[in-house]
Amino acid sequence: MKDHIFETLNFYYPQCIDHQNGGFMGGFLDDGTVNDTKTKQLVGVSRFTYIFSVGALLGGPDWCLQSAKRGIQAIQNDHLDPVNGGYFFQLSGQDVVDDAKMAYGHAFVLLAASLAYPSWSLIRFLMCLRLIFGIRKSVCTVMNGPVIGLNKHPIEGKMLICICAKPV
Repeated sequence: MKDHIFETLNFYYPQCIDHQNGGFMGGFLDDGTVNDTKTKQLVGVSRFTYIFSVGALLGGPDWCLQSAKRGIQAIQNDHLDPVNGGYFFQLSGQDVVDDAKMAYGHAFVLLAASLAYPSWSLIRFLMCLRLIFGIRKSVCTVMNGPVIGLNKHPIEGKMLICICAKPV
């Protein structure tokens, strides 16, 4: 499993790094060639952040931790809605092109944040969770039903996150 993780990381790195706009490239061909240098979906950025965090935790090269930090910065600086909270779903370069706040995207932010927080300050990690939980009503509306743990229990110093896509 560990070998497969590093094969995957080596397949995407370094061409996945977007030096012009920050974060990561969003589109690749089967051979790893970048075919879209502008589109940045929250889910893709979060997935890269997660897998680079896994690489760092497994003792991978320094670029794993650097890339995980890059992902956190992209999520917090580029996708974050500073006015209303939550995270924009899609960017083109650095411009917001889809300002939807989708539960699907926020679930991936939680996934990325859950492993990336050792490379992040605990305060910023908790702020990320607060932003996500702060928009819980719109998240539940998007999912057409209640979400266990998001609409019933505020965070009070405990980390219990249970996301369910089915109505209860």
